[in-house]
Amino acid sequence: MNLEAIADKTKSAIILLVNEKGEIVDTYSKEENDLNSDFKKIGVFANVLFNMSEDFFENFFESNISDITLRTGSKSMFLYKYDDKSFLCFFSEKSINTALIGLTLKKI
Repeated sequence: MNLEAIADKTKSAIILLVNEKGEIVDTYSKEENDLNSDFKKIGVFANVLFNMSEDFFENFFESNISDITLRTGSKSMFLYKYDDKSFLCFFSEKSINTALIGLTLKKI
């Protein structure tokens, strides 16, 4: 998977591929920034968030989760279930176009 090409198409600053154990499998960052040194912590956080949300939806709504979006005033994080064993974590300095990310990933 070419994370750089995905980042260019989706205007994402950082993309992480995280496995079911919260381990970073692959990364792409457009430039050096303060998050680069924290990729491992971000991967663990994203894994806990995704697994906890997935368990909640499966247990209470009998439904599978496909993505999660978190936004602050100036940053966005989007978690997208890539396959049964991993998910992609997108970061942006502004609002993330989740529809564009979904379309881009369907073409892979």
